[in-house]
Amino acid sequence: MAKKPEFVTQTEFAKRVGVSQARISALCSEGMLNGATKVEGKRTLIDVNSGIKKLRASLDPTNDSKIRNVIGGGNPKKKETQGDSGGTRSGNVKPVIDFSQARTLNEQYKAAIRKLEYEEKTGKLVDAVRVREAAFSVGRRIRDAMMNLPDRLAAILAAENDEEKIRGHMNREIRVALEELSKSNV
Repeated sequence: MAKKPEFVTQTEFAKRVGVSQARISALCSEGMLNGATKVEGKRTLIDVNSGIKKLRASLDPTNDSKIRNVIGGGNPKKKETQGDSGGTRSGNVKPVIDFSQARTLNEQYKAAIRKLEYEEKTGKLVDAVRVREAAFSVGRRIRDAMMNLPDRLAAILAAENDEEKIRGHMNREIRVALEELSKSNV
């Protein structure tokens, strides 16, 4: 069953939605409350439920206004929470950032990019792909050098019986392999 219309004055309606009577008068003049009003003498009365529905339908969802907070189920005195984008939100309202917040955020991103460019030019920051390729190349050369040791030492070590001479041959070959790796440019 439909609710019986509850007509109130513009002043009373303004109090219920949390704005001034002048703002409600302006909304009536703009036609935003057409169909929710009736005129009795010189006074314009507004049906509360219809008026709130009309406001919901006609207000800009990106505008974080007191009216939308109240008609959207919020309370203008309700504590607002900080959104991810820096704007404020209340209830189910999407976070909205104003121009100055957007400008600040833009400047912060620009500063971060300039810092990265500076660090790249000064050599503090390098391309991750190039680092991975260089590390892979060095790792592969180390592996190859170590895998070649048995082939180079097998015949020599097979002929030796003295533990100290074997250790000396192995140390010398490992040192030679590592020195060759350290001389290469990566």
